[in-house]
Amino acid sequence: MAHGAKRAGAAVALAAVLLAFSDSAPAQTAQRATTARQAERARVEATREAQRVRAQARRTEREIAALDRKLEAAAQLQAETETATLASEQRVAELEDRMAAATRARANDQAAIEAMLIACVFEERAQRTVGRARARRAAFAQAMAGDLATASKARTELIAATRAQQEVELQAQEALVETQAALDAERTGIEAQRDQRRRSQETLIAAAAEAERRAAQHAAEARSLAELARRVQGQRRTAAAAPAAPLGRLQAPVAGRVVTHYGQTNEAGRPAAGVTWRTAGGAQVASPVRGTVGYAGPFRSYGHILILNLDNGYAVVLAGMADARKRTGERVEQGEIVGLMPRTADPAPAPELYVEIRRNGRPIDPSGQFAARSAAAADGRAG
Repeated sequence: MAHGAKRAGAAVALAAVLLAFSDSAPAQTAQRATTARQAERARVEATREAQRVRAQARRTEREIAALDRKLEAAAQLQAETETATLASEQRVAELEDRMAAATRARANDQAAIEAMLIACVFEERAQRTVGRARARRAAFAQAMAGDLATASKARTELIAATRAQQEVELQAQEALVETQAALDAERTGIEAQRDQRRRSQETLIAAAAEAERRAAQHAAEARSLAELARRVQGQRRTAAAAPAAPLGRLQAPVAGRVVTHYGQTNEAGRPAAGVTWRTAGGAQVASPVRGTVGYAGPFRSYGHILILNLDNGYAVVLAGMADARKRTGERVEQGEIVGLMPRTADPAPAPELYVEIRRNGRPIDPSGQFAARSAAAADGRAG
């Protein structure tokens, strides 16, 4: 009886444990779903904050460029003002030399006139004793004195005109000095504004980087690449019942060879959900199609990944890059360089780029959709 009671008690206890486990399993599943939704909301909020701050940083960068152009214009105007000042100083120096020469010539003329007049006086006094020849010389001297007087008057007028021109030049120099002072003050103000904008830009870039770090951290909470892609594409999915829109022609993202096709058994022993290219180390990765970056950054063991949301409801996943050159929210054109593959050294294996095409959260077969890379992409077009 006691033994049977013990067995009955154990059975009841086991049933209670199983009941508790069965009751807790849905709760744990619901808790995981709630945590995933919270992580996705946090990722979206951090991504939006990063986009907002990056946009503000780009506006600040444009303001800095405008201030730089103002500084260049002010520097050009300052150089022209300095050139004009030097030219004016040269003209003033030439006018001073001209006045000095005219003043000396006028003094010589006046001395010659005085000497001739004195000689005429002596000639007139001696006219009665010497004769007519001396009288003619005296008359000639008087005529020469008149010519010299005319020349002296012309030099006096030249000196006056030169002095007036010099005064104009000196006034122009004063105006140039004032212009230089105003330009110096303007340049100082512009430089202060530019420095302030640069400090602001640095702060914004740091804030954007921090927001992007948080977004990447929340994205890392996804348990798989497929889950992350589903989260990122989320709101852009088309209705499951809607007919598939045409995907369009895709450009091969890298120069390399396909080592795994869609549906082919991969290294994990499962059918591949995408296409894998083997590339050269450091190869450039081009966007296969036009789209908007839904996610860009490192993810688990996949290296840097880029998820593009397309306007027709599809998404493209690029994984295995060493660096992604685009940020979340940016528009990307087909063939635009979006990342670089890792650099490897022999005997390390060549890097591989994994590409997956998804619609409504599910991978699709892109066979026959990829065309060879365009010459522009092969030459490294960066958009």
